[in-house]
Amino acid sequence: MGSKARENYLRGERPPLFFPRRLKLLLFLLGVSLLSYIYIGGDYGFLQILSHRSQVQALQMDIKKGMVRKVDLARKIELISQDSTFMRKYIREEMGMARKGEKIYWFKEVR
Repeated sequence: MGSKARENYLRGERPPLFFPRRLKLLLFLLGVSLLSYIYIGGDYGFLQILSHRSQVQALQMDIKKGMVRKVDLARKIELISQDSTFMRKYIREEMGMARKGEKIYWFKEVR
């Protein structure tokens, strides 16, 4: 510390750079915390992007399941329209219908 700075300090005066340093530090920390919020926790932040990615993956799996179901149903429609034996079997087993005079028995599964 120079002699002039020491005299000012002894008189109770602050050094001229004391307040601006603290203000710069405060502004720096405020800026860092603001940028952290924007890039990590904001609407378009890292956490939101990860959340949206998992939602996209779940929706893609639903789409794949739907496509497989569509192909399976198209195959069943084709079989029903071409094969009368399959049609009768499907009507009896899946829809629970019976011809006149037939009885349907339902059994509960014991676990």
